[in-house]
Amino acid sequence: MENHFKSQLIQYYEYLQKNTATNSMVEQAIGIKQKNLTRYKVTLEDQGSLVVVYRGFCEVTGFPADYLSTNKEIIKKVKERKYKETLFP
Repeated sequence: MENHFKSQLIQYYEYLQKNTATNSMVEQAIGIKQKNLTRYKVTLEDQGSLVVVYRGFCEVTGFPADYLSTNKEIIKKVKERKYKETLFP
């Protein structure tokens, strides 16, 4: 991964550590293009470092979107919730 994209990935990861947001909201906040954010989302999801916290209406677009987080405490809670849902559908 090129240094420029690695730097963007780190910015994205760090922003979602402190904020639960959609990619459109992240783009507006830190200025990284949404197409790049979508690629970074997949990379971080594959590593287990990013989760979809919930689906809601985006504050920027007004359309349904995934609210994301890389916060370890939130990731833990989301994974526990998904585990419970599989036990008690």
